[in-house]
Amino acid sequence: MRTLTAKMLEEADACPEQVSLFRELFGEGGVVTLSRCETAVKAGLDLRWAAERFLSADALAKFEKAWPAVWSQYRKAWGGIWAKDGNASLAKYEKAMDRLWAKYEKAMVNVFFAAWTANKP
Repeated sequence: MRTLTAKMLEEADACPEQVSLFRELFGEGGVVTLSRCETAVKAGLDLRWAAERFLSADALAKFEKAWPAVWSQYRKAWGGIWAKDGNASLAKYEKAMDRLWAKYEKAMVNVFFAAWTANKP
């Protein structure tokens, strides 16, 4: 299993806030797991940035092929929520958007992790 470390982030010129958040969550780093990817996304770490810097060309190509479909599904669903709940109470709209964002994050994690596990250094 491949690892990701705070030092790798620093060497790839990650912004200090992302490195700090990474350290808060994972210390100096460790093996990349599905659970850790979920934690990372929920906390605000940028998996797309990591994909662009740490995946092999083949794995990145798989990620780049899958990601647009995930984003497109999110945007389409957002439009549906806006059309349906845009005139509803703010609380109802925000609840629907929170559920949608959680689904998007889960899909993004799955796309990233699939590419990461297919990654050959």
